[in-house]
This record gives sequence, C-alpha cells and structure tokens, in this order.
Amino acid sequence: MQKHIYDLNSYNFEKLNKYHFVNQNKITKDYWNLSYLYRVALEIYLDSMLNLTKYDSLLEKQLKNMNISKENELMHFRLSKFKFLYLRNNMFIERLEESELEILKTKWQTKLIDNELLSLIAKTYKKVIAYKEDSNNTMHHYEAMNEGIYVLNNALLIIIYYDLFKLKQGNDYIEKMMEIQQYIFQIKNDIIETSKNVSDIPIEVQLVRK
Repeated sequence: MQKHIYDLNSYNFEKLNKYHFVNQNKITKDYWNLSYLYRVALEIYLDSMLNLTKYDSLLEKQLKNMNISKENELMHFRLSKFKFLYLRNNMFIERLEESELEILKTKWQTKLIDNELLSLIAKTYKKVIAYKEDSNNTMHHYEAMNEGIYVLNNALLIIIYYDLFKLKQGNDYIEKMMEIQQYIFQIKNDIIETSKNVSDIPIEVQLVRK
C-alpha cells in the first residue's frame, strides 16, 4: 500500500476550481502531474544551490547498505532522485499565477526541464512550498515515519532518511552507531550552513530513521 500524507484543508479550493483542477470534488490527475513536475524541477534547482548530490553521495559512502527501498514509502521519498534525501514539503501549485501555470503545463507536455522552468522555480518556490499562505511566523507539524517534525510554516524541509537497523550487530556496534550518527549530523549541519548563503527562507534538515 502506497503512503500519501495530504491535508486537503491546506489546498486552496477556490483557486483549484478557478484553474479547473477539481472534478467531482476531487483534485484532478492534471494537478498531480504538474505538481510532480514542479517537485522534480525544484529538486534540480535545490541541488544546484545546495549541492545535494554531493551530500547524498557522501551519505551513501558512509551508510553503505542503510538506504531504504522506495517501494511502499511516502510519496515524497519515492519521487526523490536521491537515495537518502528527500523534500518533505507539498507543492501547492494552485498558488501560481495563470501565466506561470501555462509555462508548467507546456513543460509537462514536452517533458522538458530547461532554464525557463528553473527560472520559474527560483521565482515562485517560496510561495509554493509554504504550508499555508501568509502564515510565515507560525509553526507547522509534518509527519515522517510517525515522527512529528515542527518547522516554520514557510520552511523548506529536507529529510535524511536511513535504516539504522541494517547496521550489523557486533562488539563495536555502539561505537559504529555513534560514528554514523555523528557523521549524519555533520552532513545536516553542512547543508544548513550552505543554505544560509543562498536562501532567505529557512531551510531545515531533519533525520528520520526507519
């Protein structure tokens, strides 16, 4: 069974109806397709800013077989191109202007992620990833593997997701576990420090163990 975590109250149904993204009181497949494209493009844009590919490779080298199969996992993780990182935010693309949505629709038809789309992402992602509109100083609760994570409403939330149970038992198990945890915390801190130089919204990084 695939896992999805959506709070439909956070979606703006007035705008969804305006853009014909609702059919029989359900959000349409077209909306989810465009949301998926936006997520993929945002991941590429964030990678260019934060060098996430490098950090994912470092995690893979250190954690080795502790990555998690994406089958039956949270949609946000399944859609990520990374093995250990994923973006937890939902993509509220109904907040885009009509002209911006038209660009997104064109790119979906051509399956093209180009500079025009990445420029759109850079211009709009702050309003698209916020949990609620105009509530930047409030806190929001995200769920990931039954863990509660509280961040500012407008924060971009990156999850480091790994399976510590895959660490082999032995006399040095505790020592190895502590070493791994310290390494992951360092990666987390490095991403956060890098983000301070490239983003004017909070970028949070949280560790989630399976």
